[in-house]
Amino acid sequence: MATSSPVSAYGLPAKLRATIERFQERRAKTTADKSLALRLKHAMARENVALAGLAIYVNHGAVSVYGAVPDAAARESLLALVARQPGVTRIVDHLRLAEG
Repeated sequence: MATSSPVSAYGLPAKLRATIERFQERRAKTTADKSLALRLKHAMARENVALAGLAIYVNHGAVSVYGAVPDAAARESLLALVARQPGVTRIVDHLRLAEG
C-alpha cells in the first residue's frame, strides 16, 4: 500500500503536523480498503459467485466474509478467491452452510 505524501506544512506546530499526518494515514488506509472491497466484488462477479446473501467488510486489509454458501466446496472456493486478492492481510470467515 502506498503511503501518503509527507505533510508539506513547514512551520506548523508539531502537534498540528502530527494530527494532519494521522489524518492522511487514516485516509490512505480507508482508500486502500475501499479499493480492495471493489476488487473483491469484481473478482466474485467474474467467478460467478452469487453475491446475494453475502457481505464483505474490509478493515485495514482484513476481510470479513458473512453469509450463507450452499456447501463446503463453495465456501473453500470463495475463501481462496479472497485470499488471492492483493492487499488481503487476513480473512475472517463468518460463512455458514445454507440449510436446504
